[in-house]
Amino acid sequence: MSLQTDVIPAGKGLPALIVRWLCRIFVRPTLTSWPLHGPLAPVMRGIDAVFAPVPRLRGTVHDKVDAPTWRAELVRPAELSVEDAKERGAVLYFHGGAFAFCGLRSHRRVVERIALATGLPVLTVDYRQHPIGGYAEAKADAVEAWRHLVDVVGVAPDRIVIAGDSAGGMLTFTTGLAASALGERPAGLVGFSPWTDFCTKSKRAHANARKDVFIPVNRLAGIAAVLHKLPEADLTIAPVEAKDLSLLPPVLMTASADEILLVDAELMAERLAAAGVPTRLTIWPGTVHAFPVLSHITPDSKRALTTATDFITERVSAATATAAQAA
Repeated sequence: MSLQTDVIPAGKGLPALIVRWLCRIFVRPTLTSWPLHGPLAPVMRGIDAVFAPVPRLRGTVHDKVDAPTWRAELVRPAELSVEDAKERGAVLYFHGGAFAFCGLRSHRRVVERIALATGLPVLTVDYRQHPIGGYAEAKADAVEAWRHLVDVVGVAPDRIVIAGDSAGGMLTFTTGLAASALGERPAGLVGFSPWTDFCTKSKRAHANARKDVFIPVNRLAGIAAVLHKLPEADLTIAPVEAKDLSLLPPVLMTASADEILLVDAELMAERLAAAGVPTRLTIWPGTVHAFPVLSHITPDSKRALTTATDFITERVSAATATAAQAA
C-alpha cells in the first residue's frame, strides 16, 4: 500500500464560519430544488455569468481556445510565453459543478493562482454540460483538451499535471486513465473533493449525508442518471471502477472532513494505493466541498491550494530532471 492520509487542522475563524453558513443557507437549498428536466434545467448554466465582473489577477495572461464542442483559456504568468511552456510543463484543469453549471469564469481565480504559484500555464476547460451534453460528452471534450495541450501547444505528457474539483475531479481521473492507456502518462493528478463513484448507497448511509452543508446526497443518483441519459446511472463507468488504476501517476486528493464526497475520496485513495499508485489524501475538518477553489477567501483554502501547487511543481520538476538525465 502506498497511501498517506493526513488530517489537517482547519475550520477555525470567521471566514470559514461565513462560508459554511452561506453554503447551508443558499447553496444546498439551491442544489436541492434545482430541476433536472424541463425549461428551467439550463438556468444553472447561468451561474457562470455571475462571475463575469470579477477582474483578472494582475500578472496573468488569458489566451482563448475555441474548439467545435468545447472552449478553454490558457492562463499563464505574464512573463511566460507559450513557447516556454513546451519545455516547462503545464496544468490541465477541469472545473466542477455536477456536470451542469459553473465554467471558466467561476473558476478563473483558482486557475490564475495555480498559474502564478507554479509558474506554469493552465489550460482550463469549459466542457459540454447538462442539458447540452452528458457524462460521455464531457469525457470526450476532456480528452480532446488533453490532445490540444499535447499536440497543439506541444507540452510533453509527462510534464502535465491534470487537476479538477468535484465533477472536474472525475474528469481528472478519466482523462488520466485515457492518456495513460495510450502510453501518455501525466506527471500527476490532483483532485479537490473529486466525485469518483456514481453509487450512492454508502454515501446515503454516511454521517456526512446530514453534515454536508453543500451537497444534498439525495440528488446525486438523479443527477448521475440524467448525465448517463438512462433511467439509472451506469455505476461501472465511474473512475473508482476502472479496471487498471495502476496506469495512473502519483495522486493528491483533498476533501472536507464534513462533506459527502469524502466517501468517494477515501474509496478512490484505497483503490489507488492497492494498485500501487503513490497517493496522498488530505482531510480538512470544518471546511466545505471543493474548498481549495476559494483560496482567495479563506486561509484554509489558501493552505490547501498551496499544498496542491507544491505537489504540481514537484511532479513537473521530477519529470524535467528525468528528461535531463536521459539527454
